[in-house]
Amino acid sequence: MINISKKYKISIAIILISVIGLGYHLSVYNAYHYQSSNNTLGGLLIIISFIIYPLPWIDINKNKLRKILFSITMTIIALVVIIQLTALRHKYEKTEIASNPAYAEARIVGFESSRLGRRSRKRNYATISYYFNNKEIIQRIEYHKPIYKRGQIIKVRFSSKYPEMFEVQK
Repeated sequence: MINISKKYKISIAIILISVIGLGYHLSVYNAYHYQSSNNTLGGLLIIISFIIYPLPWIDINKNKLRKILFSITMTIIALVVIIQLTALRHKYEKTEIASNPAYAEARIVGFESSRLGRRSRKRNYATISYYFNNKEIIQRIEYHKPIYKRGQIIKVRFSSKYPEMFEVQK
């Protein structure tokens, strides 16, 4: 175990808590922009911070069982954090749209697909365009079945405060 003074341990803790706050802000409050990676980046910052945080205080190299328990604990914490961030982001978006509702007709202007890694599943998106206060908003909707066609008009409800935050009306 590396011998680190208490002052440095506290400094590390303060920095990591700040990074966790930044990750939370990115994941929950700034994840709705077009093609944004803020959700992934914020979650990654939080998970890395949770892994680094206990390291100055514990010595995981003492025995194999301690390493295994540490790895399992950090994996469980990471999964819980990801699930909670997703739930918080959806709750924030629903609340924001409900408290500042605006409506528009959006047009399907194109299609996109992406893959995070070589083995991950392909995600398909319909790109939409709508207007608010004479400003064009471009967003995308993930779909699993080909239900959208280029030029199709759909109704969207969005937040007048953050017009990029939207939901498709049925």
